[in-house]
Amino acid sequence: ADCARVIERRFAGHLHDAYGMLAYHYLRADSLEKAEEFTLKAGELAARTAASHEALRYFREAYRIYQVVHGTAGDDEKRAMLEKNIAQALFNTGSLSESVEHFDAALALYGQWLPKSRAALWLKFGLDITGLLVRLYAGKHRAGTRDRPHDQAILEILYNRARAENPTDPERYVFDTIAASRYVQRLDPYKCNEACEITATTGAFFT
Repeated sequence: ADCARVIERRFAGHLHDAYGMLAYHYLRADSLEKAEEFTLKAGELAARTAASHEALRYFREAYRIYQVVHGTAGDDEKRAMLEKNIAQALFNTGSLSESVEHFDAALALYGQWLPKSRAALWLKFGLDITGLLVRLYAGKHRAGTRDRPHDQAILEILYNRARAENPTDPERYVFDTIAASRYVQRLDPYKCNEACEITATTGAFFT
């Protein structure tokens, strides 16, 4: 830990250049919470610079450390964020099917219903498509107003999960795109980065 603290002082003002080193030294010193902090920051930096394989390695290590520290008593919001980061890194490296598993895990941690059987999958699709069409054709075109803390994160996951399913599972791609579009309806589209793309994709199903 002494070595890590020296590095922090040495790189004060541009600490991002030392995230990886700090993660390594704090892990060697068994200072796990600091190791997790800097491993996650190293992953986020790698993701921003399109170093997807490196980001994936850091995110997986950050989640492993988090589980060692917290076991089953950790915060679901933090777990959801870590699952989302892993999923996005897998998506960016081309591991699409595996990314869907982690997108699903993140959604579950955010409290979203994930059908476990084919019957439940069709039931959810029926509810989503009915809700979508009722809103479209019953004249209820007013934008939603819901603004919950995790709505943007959930919408981003829904959008990218569907993108991953497009070449790997076309049926689920349709189902989950409809689900994402219904989710958009509840929100203010001007506050949702993916609202336009999701709406345009859904519109293509009906043309």
